[in-house]
Amino acid sequence: MTTKITLVVFNPLPQRARQRRVQALCLALEEINRSYVLVATDADLKVTTTSIHTYLPTAAELIVVGGDGTLHQVVNALGNAYKTLPIGYIPAGTGNDFARAWYGTKLTTAGYIKRALHGKAECIDIGQANERYFINSVGVGFDGDLIAHLGSKKSWWPRLTYLVCALKQIFSYRGEYLQATGSDPALVCLDKTPTLIFVAANMRYFGAGMLIAPHAKPNNGCLAWVHVQECRLAVKLQSFSSIYRGSHLTNKVVTSGQLSEMVIATAQIPMQTDGEYAGCTPVKIRCVPQAVSIRR
Repeated sequence: MTTKITLVVFNPLPQRARQRRVQALCLALEEINRSYVLVATDADLKVTTTSIHTYLPTAAELIVVGGDGTLHQVVNALGNAYKTLPIGYIPAGTGNDFARAWYGTKLTTAGYIKRALHGKAECIDIGQANERYFINSVGVGFDGDLIAHLGSKKSWWPRLTYLVCALKQIFSYRGEYLQATGSDPALVCLDKTPTLIFVAANMRYFGAGMLIAPHAKPNNGCLAWVHVQECRLAVKLQSFSSIYRGSHLTNKVVTSGQLSEMVIATAQIPMQTDGEYAGCTPVKIRCVPQAVSIRR
């Protein structure tokens, strides 16, 4: 009989805090006599997927140590084939938006490890944008353009980095009309006014702490959507400040709702998924219910 292993997938980019968490996890696994294999992610999703799939047939569980980008790669590597495989998550990235929503509070390294190893696994939805899965959100318009310009620029102050780049881009970006159809009739608003931002979200946060979709729930079979129309600069700045509190939904330039699927037919609008540049529209977006099992 083949011994089942714990597959530990981690972001190998040098960061002391993340390295300490990987080391602490390995010690915890050894203390309970659990066999494990370490797999480093790669900037190329195909390389990461190949590495993970080498060990999946013998994996009893999978633990992710990294940020939203690492979790994004794992969700895409698993696809639909391993949706019952329990995933433990130890946040160790720059934004950590999934952890912010999932755990609700910051924990110690020992606390995260305990939940990753022994927490009860819960099935949650994910989203899909064309061929790419996402666990947090897909954004079309300004935030997609922003991520394209940010590239690999990350720092110890992710919220500040995001905000500074957003303020630079906001003076030059001009929204376009989006031709969209979908399960929510209210999506017709997208072709009535130019779009600054359109987000379909599975979790509440994006952009290193922006409460973009307060109405998002990862287990209701729907994605929460938020549309911010193109507007005057002063209104844009006000909207951005209110997003951190989640109070932007009451702004007259903001429309929101829930969708199970939609299509944006307009071409060449930049997109991001889970903070990673995802190319341009057109795009088909849908919710994939009960797609992964994550310990809490």
